[in-house]
Amino acid sequence: MLRWVAIVLVFAGAGTAVSAYAHDDAGGVEPHEAAVRPSGATTELSFANARLSAHVADSPSEREQGLMHVNTMAANEGMVFAYAEPSARFFWMKNTPLPLDIAFINAEQRIVKIAQMEPNSTVLTPSGGPIVWVVEAHAGWFAQNGV
Repeated sequence: MLRWVAIVLVFAGAGTAVSAYAHDDAGGVEPHEAAVRPSGATTELSFANARLSAHVADSPSEREQGLMHVNTMAANEGMVFAYAEPSARFFWMKNTPLPLDIAFINAEQRIVKIAQMEPNSTVLTPSGGPIVWVVEAHAGWFAQNGV
């Protein structure tokens, strides 16, 4: 079942805001130290009544790195992968020790798929259709927040 979400992106320091409102319709990177943190801009994402502070991965190198080698995140912290054009995408968890859930979101701001991802797995997870955003959060975050 497809679900509508509201996505609000405000890129820190860039002064750029993109808003969309809707309703619920029913790698080979060497390991780093334990305190690895994603770099770059952050934004706040809104899903129904839940908010997620997300690191923005909108360049090829940021998307390739993702959350690899990140060992800890706050409860309402994650990552959003942003793409300029809708396309089918595939994600894996290589070198990603945190158990995560992943939401694939299309250009109409609809979640087309939520999947549970296994830490460090190289199994590819398909998006299930053309998407422009992918959001990664702690395992169970979407279900716990009614998304």
